[in-house]
Amino acid sequence: MAATVTPGPAHAKVMAIFLDGIDLSGRSRDLNTQVEGNTVDITGMGAPVGMWREFIAGLRGWTQSIEGIYETAAPGADDEIGDALDDIVQNDSTVMSVMHLGDEIGRVAAFAGQELDANGNVIRTAFNVQGGVEDAVTVSGELASKGSILFGFVVKAKLLITTFPFTGDGVDGTADGVSFPTTNGGVGFLHVFDVTTNDTLTVKIRDSDDDITYGDLVDFTAVAETDGPTAEPIAVSGDVEKFVNCEATISGAGSNEATFAAGFVRL
Repeated sequence: MAATVTPGPAHAKVMAIFLDGIDLSGRSRDLNTQVEGNTVDITGMGAPVGMWREFIAGLRGWTQSIEGIYETAAPGADDEIGDALDDIVQNDSTVMSVMHLGDEIGRVAAFAGQELDANGNVIRTAFNVQGGVEDAVTVSGELASKGSILFGFVVKAKLLITTFPFTGDGVDGTADGVSFPTTNGGVGFLHVFDVTTNDTLTVKIRDSDDDITYGDLVDFTAVAETDGPTAEPIAVSGDVEKFVNCEATISGAGSNEATFAAGFVRL
């Protein structure tokens, strides 16, 4: 069954951000995603007075800023944001997902990570601790990338799953002017926040032309409890059908529970 998304505006408190296997949503009070494209002025010296300038497209880029309340003891924003940003400097495969309208299946989300293009990886460009006499002490950071940021949708919201196998609702890819299947492949994103002791989680993104019969589209690497919080982007080529969903299984001698989230971008 296809997921139903309630239309309309959303309060900013529903915004969410995941960096690898860390959910910074509860530690952040301000998120800002900015995408920019510069232009090059090619207006000639002989252009008539009063005519319009001529431009060609230049380079594009994006930044993501995060701000939270500074705390010295776990689980404060300093520990979460600081640790996450420190990992970004040392790890080129960082995966970032930002849900501007909420972490809900079918919602639009922004994704960045190495699999989006050959040069793509998230990097830290700023880290600040600041405060004023009439405000709380805050910690903030800014992220950018050598590659792209693309908008897709949430396939599975971050929830604790206690019953496996898990099959999520399908996400309908219908959009104006889009015919199915789309032919340029896509990128699946997985964030694993917790897997119970002695267990291993296996997650797939699947697609379907009728929301009834699904076939495998993205096979993520299995995640064991010993792997800790982690994330993975995987690119696929070829056709992607109209509906996309998430399926998961878990194995092991533990209590068979896991908290994870997944998203998908059509290319």
